[in-house]
Amino acid sequence: VKLSTKDGRILKMTRNHAKGSPADPLIRNEVVEKYYRLAETRIDPDDAARLYDYVMDLENKPDIKSLTGLLSASVL
Repeated sequence: VKLSTKDGRILKMTRNHAKGSPADPLIRNEVVEKYYRLAETRIDPDDAARLYDYVMDLENKPDIKSLTGLLSASVL
């Protein structure tokens, strides 16, 4: 980005890597915020929260049958 000011100064800023790239990863709360921002454009906020909670506890689930049910009920 190059910006010229009224007093004649030129300010420049270069960013080599986009936020969220491997070189500049998102921190956890940014990932969560992004999930909700995107999910809530497609599904009800309560369903987005249920889906998030389920996925965050996925390692304790015996199988993914209930996940597929949650996805089909929320997304379709």
